[in-house]
Amino acid sequence: MQRPTTTFVRRRASLLVGTLALAATAGCYKDPQEQMDQMQQMTDMVDVVNELSARTSEMTFTLDSLRLIVARQDTAIYRLANLAGVPYQR
Repeated sequence: MQRPTTTFVRRRASLLVGTLALAATAGCYKDPQEQMDQMQQMTDMVDVVNELSARTSEMTFTLDSLRLIVARQDTAIYRLANLAGVPYQR
């Protein structure tokens, strides 16, 4: 025959294990709607970063074009100044 304290200890241990298992599974639960919202936010952030990258590339191209135009104008002004005999420093 079992002692009453052994039965109590086993019941208490099984109750403790059950409680810990329940707490562990409850802690792992994530709301599917919350996961969908996070995925949507990540997608939106990727879209914004891609748009910023495209704008940066466009602005870089524009800046390079403007530099080329300024260089051509500077050369033209230098040549005109040289023909007119006016000193011009770059």
